[in-house]
Amino acid sequence: MIRFAGHYVLIAKKNQPTLWEDLHTFFTDPQADEGEWEEAPTWSKGLGRLEERRIRTITVLTPLFTREWSGVEQAFAIRRRVTHPLKCTQEVVYGITSFSPAQASPARLLE
Repeated sequence: MIRFAGHYVLIAKKNQPTLWEDLHTFFTDPQADEGEWEEAPTWSKGLGRLEERRIRTITVLTPLFTREWSGVEQAFAIRRRVTHPLKCTQEVVYGITSFSPAQASPARLLE
């Protein structure tokens, strides 16, 4: 893809245990320096529910992934929280992308 000027956004799943674990460990580390992180939220309301999505992106992690994932520019964590009248669900997903921050801001990655 990169050779042909394509880009990717890859959600890390548990069938990629090293990638998922590295991202999870980083984004949940209470001692992580959040000064380099970018963040953007979105909200939507409809069908009796409120959905909040919040993304956090970082570029300094990318050298860790370049051996296995060609062209990595950003790593991210997306928290999805859905509030229904009787319950609330929350999920966190992690991923990487070949888009640079100039090409895809955190808000753009949430689209």
